[in-house]
Amino acid sequence: MVALLLPVGASAFDVDFKGRVQSTFVLRDTDGFQSGFMDEAEGVQLRNELKFDVEVTPAYPAGKPAVRVEKFYLSYRGAYDAIFDLSDRYDAVREKSPDDFEYGEDDLKFENDLREAFVDFRGEAGRNIADLRLGRQIVQWGEADGFNLMNIVNPQDNRFLMFFDNPEDLANPLWMAKLELTRNQVGPFQSLGLQLLAIPDVRPNIFAPLDGTYDAPYAFPFKGLEGLVIKEDVPSSTVDNMEYGVRLGAAWADSTAFLYFFKGIQDAGVLDFSTAATGSIFFRHPETKTYGASFNTFLDSIDAVLRGEASYTDGQNFTDVSDLFVTGRGFTEHDYYQALLGLDKDFTNVKLGTDTALGTSFQVYYNKIDDWDEEETGGTTPEDSWRLTLTLYNDYHHGQIKPSIFAMYDPEGTWMTSAGVEYSPDGQWYYKLSQISFYGREEASSPFAGLIPTSELSFRAGYRW
Repeated sequence: MVALLLPVGASAFDVDFKGRVQSTFVLRDTDGFQSGFMDEAEGVQLRNELKFDVEVTPAYPAGKPAVRVEKFYLSYRGAYDAIFDLSDRYDAVREKSPDDFEYGEDDLKFENDLREAFVDFRGEAGRNIADLRLGRQIVQWGEADGFNLMNIVNPQDNRFLMFFDNPEDLANPLWMAKLELTRNQVGPFQSLGLQLLAIPDVRPNIFAPLDGTYDAPYAFPFKGLEGLVIKEDVPSSTVDNMEYGVRLGAAWADSTAFLYFFKGIQDAGVLDFSTAATGSIFFRHPETKTYGASFNTFLDSIDAVLRGEASYTDGQNFTDVSDLFVTGRGFTEHDYYQALLGLDKDFTNVKLGTDTALGTSFQVYYNKIDDWDEEETGGTTPEDSWRLTLTLYNDYHHGQIKPSIFAMYDPEGTWMTSAGVEYSPDGQWYYKLSQISFYGREEASSPFAGLIPTSELSFRAGYRW
């Protein structure tokens, strides 16, 4: 079998091996910084992690053939969270359920995860290039930071991370085939491209055990459903249920633009309360179709990058309290619209004790649920909403010290901050202190209102090679 994968004409391989080991300790203030800084503190994570990537590139001494194997790639992540042995707070968290996608304590305490494993093939003919990637992989779409308008190919993994973290770490890899066709130098365009995805591996977003106790460290957003067990109802991974996507792209001058289409399941799911009398409710994952566009352009006049993204989802489902009295399910289907505009700019000659430019990123996000009545549906999700984000980052001492601040404001009456500073004396050892906190009115119609009683401080130390 191995011989079948060896590239014709390749007599040697270049191997690149890199990775990291790190330990992260998280302290949570269970009534939030808004009610007093760390006055209700508890340890919720002591995660020790190993991650490495292996990239094997065939060498072709006689020259690269037109059709060839480009590379083999494997990424692994393993972890042990000692908080489960140091604290008895989580003793009531269930063992793994026999049902698929319903996780238990061991899924949080230990990780032994083949993140990505794929092989790349390339074919070239003049200005035409075809790239085929087969295997377990992560595909990132779109231009937004922290918002998933079109970045919906891979479901999210929220077992042990808050959102607005590294997108690669939050993504749950899938087995799929990705084909990219590129033609260079076409009229005014530097390149035109078509990307096709075929994904037989159907998976939902991953959550910490939703077992009725909601005592797992990152199950707290579901505390209001305490006593009810949430079960997953996910379409099987078959050819009939295959997810697929299409992306068209063009690059010209200092600009790029893309058009998207994705047909798949609603990864986040929607709660169905029709079986609540039995002590269980279900996450349903109906089929959705999402259409979108994005662009990125450099504006020489202001020395900044302008980017934008928009999406329309046909068949997005939302929790709807009024539907409980009509169908008993408690959710309804609506057209869903999202849009985002961002501006990225580096400011030089800013007197911050360093010669490094101050990096800034500003975003305006908007979403709308069509045919939605906020009052009738429970008053927790608005028909439309805005959010503003600002990111500031810098570095000192030739990149050894890197502070950053991220802030998001929801005009409904909530805001969040995520700030941190990383110190790396030699580029390999690194130490990071960071926080994430939420503020505002807990009764606000905002997705962050329920998180206001939750703030975290995290301490991280690691080594990368």
